[in-house]
Parts: sequence; structure tokens; C-alpha cells
Amino acid sequence: MQHYRFLSIVIIFLLQFTNGACQKKMSEYMFDEHAGFNASFEISKNNLPVNWFLYTPSTVPYSSFTLQLSPDAADGKQSLLFDVKACEKTGGWRSPGVAKELQVKPGQNVKIKLQIKNVGCKYRIRLHPVNAKEKGRGIDIVQTESHDWRMVTHAITIPDQMNLLRFEFNVLSAGKCWIDDVRIDIK
Repeated sequence: MQHYRFLSIVIIFLLQFTNGACQKKMSEYMFDEHAGFNASFEISKNNLPVNWFLYTPSTVPYSSFTLQLSPDAADGKQSLLFDVKACEKTGGWRSPGVAKELQVKPGQNVKIKLQIKNVGCKYRIRLHPVNAKEKGRGIDIVQTESHDWRMVTHAITIPDQMNLLRFEFNVLSAGKCWIDDVRIDIK
């Protein structure tokens, strides 16, 4: 009987340990109900902008980068700076970046506008309608250097059966990239 009790305790411990080890965060998120969309990253907690999903050094595997607020801004007092020494070119939560999901309805027109300054790295912007079961066709934009602030704009119409729009910005290679003034207009 003692042997089975000991074995049960070991099995429970291993299950708990395995469960905890498999629950690595894919992003960080700090909420502030008063900050709204926080398009220019002006409101922050713990030196990270609020109301954004952030792929940070603590959540992105196989990378070496810093994520910080920078006084070099296209709008307001600060922007978000990715200073990347090394990263995967996969995108999503495996590369440095930010994301936001917004409620939408089929047939709505969405226009995105953001400011980017980029020195030496590739980046990707994704704008995809989604629902609980699938991802719709969207926009994938991969760009390279622009040493000055540059406005990027794109539009998309939400297809049938989609109820969320996922915006994602990722840095895909070493370099420095600033992002600021992210506006998403839904009509």
C-alpha cells in the first residue's frame, strides 16, 4: 500500500511539473481600461505599452533583442523600439513584435495606418480576419529599410463569417525598427 501511495505522489508531481513547464507565455499583455487603443504607445506600465500583445525577450525563444519605449517618435512623445541582435524569421510569437485583435463584422472595411522607421532589418505587417475556427485571407507585407519615418497604409474588407481582425507586426531579422501611430479605422 505504501508503495502505491509513493508512486501516486511521484506521478502527481511529474504531471504538475510537466503541465507548468508547457505553459510558457507566448506574449505579455498589460491592460489599462483608461488608455484606449494606445495607438502611439504613450501609456505604459513597467516600461511596456499597455493594451498590446507584446512578443518580448522573455516570451520569444531563440532571440536576442531589447524592446523599449523610445523618445524618437513620429507622433506624441514616444515610439516602440525593437533593437534586434538575432531572431527567427518565422514571425508571429516566435519573432519580436506586437499584436492586437479587434471585433469586426463581415463586410466592414478596415484601413490601417502606421508609422515605421527601420534600420537594417526586415519586418512584416499582417492584417488578417479570423474567427474561432479559421483565418481568412488578409494582407502580409514584408519590407526592408527606411531610415526615416515612413507611413504605411493598407485596406481590407472583412469576409463572411469572420468576427475578429488580427493586426500583427514582427521584426524578422537583426537591426533596429521603430513603430508608432498605429491607427485602425473600421467602417
